[in-house]
Amino acid sequence: MRTSKCPGQDTKYWSPDDIFEGKCPDCGNELEFWKTDVRVRCEKCRRIVSNPRFDMGCAEWCSFAEQCLGDVKKGYGRPDSFLEKIKETMENILDSSDYEKLQETLIQAETLSEKRGAELIIVATTACLNMIRKTFKEKDAHKYEEFFLQKVEPPRLVVEEAYQVLEELKKGEARSLNARMLYKAIKLQAVNREGRE
Repeated sequence: MRTSKCPGQDTKYWSPDDIFEGKCPDCGNELEFWKTDVRVRCEKCRRIVSNPRFDMGCAEWCSFAEQCLGDVKKGYGRPDSFLEKIKETMENILDSSDYEKLQETLIQAETLSEKRGAELIIVATTACLNMIRKTFKEKDAHKYEEFFLQKVEPPRLVVEEAYQVLEELKKGEARSLNARMLYKAIKLQAVNREGRE
């Protein structure tokens, strides 16, 4: 028996606002977003840009949501479940003092992301990868990055964007919103720690 198409995915139920345009934050190129796009890739500079209007909507409760949205439905639309997964994984990688620093950075990142509209899933994933790179030598860092990504299983586009943010931080040019939020979270964590010592 053939199931009917989900009304949320079926364009005949859409309004004109469900397809809209925005600009790439890097190059200013015009991008077209459909309401079902979590992210789109800029055709000009190849940056992955998040849909500012993406809403999980019925996918929060629909039993067919995973077929519609794939990785997004596997808990990644809900930052709290994703944060628990990465904290648990990072606790197995870092010693207690580095883990404490990461926890403080993630608290700052969550607050900043919520206030400014950054994507916590990307900011948090990047924070973990950044901490691994700062804590371990290159060979070990690579091994722990792989371990982290295998355990947490973030969506491929999240990993790609996390590596883009890492590149921005490495070059000292936090241009994207996600990079700026992570940079601020790391700085706030360091300032707070200095104040306690």
